[in-house]
Amino acid sequence: MRTLLSLLRELPPDIDIDIVRERAFREETLNFALSRHQGGDLLILGDDVLFTEGWYATLVKYQRDDIILGFPMLYPDTEIIQDHGYDLVDIDGKISLLPSLRGETKKRVAVRDCDAVCGCAMFIGGKVWQALPKFSLEGKNRWGEAIYGFLAKKKGFSLKVLDHFLYHFGKSTKSNKDKAYSSESFLLEKDIWGKIVDKYVPKSFVKRKIERKISTALKELMHSGQKILIYGVGSVADFIAKDKLAILNKSGRIGFCSGLPEEAGVLFHGNNIGYYQGVDFSQYDRVLITVLGKEQEIYRLLKEQVGDSQIDYIFEEKKGDCFYYDLRTIKEG
Repeated sequence: MRTLLSLLRELPPDIDIDIVRERAFREETLNFALSRHQGGDLLILGDDVLFTEGWYATLVKYQRDDIILGFPMLYPDTEIIQDHGYDLVDIDGKISLLPSLRGETKKRVAVRDCDAVCGCAMFIGGKVWQALPKFSLEGKNRWGEAIYGFLAKKKGFSLKVLDHFLYHFGKSTKSNKDKAYSSESFLLEKDIWGKIVDKYVPKSFVKRKIERKISTALKELMHSGQKILIYGVGSVADFIAKDKLAILNKSGRIGFCSGLPEEAGVLFHGNNIGYYQGVDFSQYDRVLITVLGKEQEIYRLLKEQVGDSQIDYIFEEKKGDCFYYDLRTIKEG
């Protein structure tokens, strides 16, 4: 309801609104909505965005029938940027979709070309819709809109992110009861994404190459002889575990745990992942949180179980085309 109310504050009364119930997953819902569309320009909305004053004038200024437009997003109730569009990048030889400006404080931004936009407020021009009347189901409730944008760019259409921020709660695709469509597990998503890249992303789309490095302090921790439990089995933990200077598993000093039940028992770099509620934290000297930007949330989750173990976290610093991972000690806040 809050999305609809914020939309109606500026939307002209002569524009039709079609509300559809969620189908089994996002792409199926989008295709059902498109099947009811009678032609012309289209604005697709999720139920987890809040429109802000001036959004409609911004959209009208840039809308064309041969373009896809998206809005930059802020995290709810904050001035922190969630994305200013997404860009295809090469990170250590793997193609990723990188959210621009994520984690930075809100500032003036420009309209720019990008490779994908947040699908919860996505304008599709009439000519684009005629050329691409369906979303690929291979997006698996995650990347359907991104695939749509890749296909549109292949056909010569433009894709841009605007300069007016909306708020995005980011929960519409994570409420699906089927974990195949809603899990945030890196281990699940990397396989889905890899297939999408192979099928839909030409190498010519990737314009930027990024290198990742770990700090001396982090390397020293890995060689310190202490027993370390790594919380989070995402891309950061995967990178640290692969780093040739961080030999994590050979001495049995390193364990992995997750807050996602569906990851429990899965093999990750030679270790079975533990679910955090079943882990014996007393067996470890240090706990290392590798989920970027969520260290306080995870600290609150773990602090009563951890006992005397020190809790550290990974801090990511972006220096041009290098992502630098450093070690920080958690401070309650």
